[in-house]
Amino acid sequence: MRFMQPYIHDALFSGAVGSDWIGRVQAVTSSRECVPMIIDGVKYMLEFSSPVGLHVPGNFDEMICKKQDGGKFLPMLEHRHISFWFDIERFGEDGIKPICEADHAMFLVHAVHFSGMLYQAFLVYFRTHPQVVQYFFMADVAFATFVKEKVMMPVQPMTASLDITLLSEIAPPHYGFSVCWSGGAHHG
Repeated sequence: MRFMQPYIHDALFSGAVGSDWIGRVQAVTSSRECVPMIIDGVKYMLEFSSPVGLHVPGNFDEMICKKQDGGKFLPMLEHRHISFWFDIERFGEDGIKPICEADHAMFLVHAVHFSGMLYQAFLVYFRTHPQVVQYFFMADVAFATFVKEKVMMPVQPMTASLDITLLSEIAPPHYGFSVCWSGGAHHG
């Protein structure tokens, strides 16, 4: 759980219109950017963190992921860690929570709509930072399965514009994928 300053919340959602909305990429700290969104009237934030090793010399080991066979997965230098936050309200003492702490029914009931909005928010970030092609996230099995089956797999026509490759050798609770435009062309 994290807390958000009211002025950051206000700035993130200042352009929000309607019960379904996706904002633009905005910095929330010196190493984190996010895409705010509203899905069915509820505020969320898809956050992209730069690896610590890019900002603080000597922290390279923090970028290494454990593989399922016990080995080490070395990511590209330019990658991002994704966090998905919910309960993004201006006031309240609970702060914001990672989605994996949510009731799983929240994202399964409206899976197609929810996954489509999540994909569109990711696309907003990727269009802004096309040089970043590796992404990692931590999740429980239920949310990781949802992301793999409903967001990243080409079950939606909109995923056809991207080639997404799961980095299946990474050991849970970490997950990863690489992404590029289909056919190598940039569509931004």
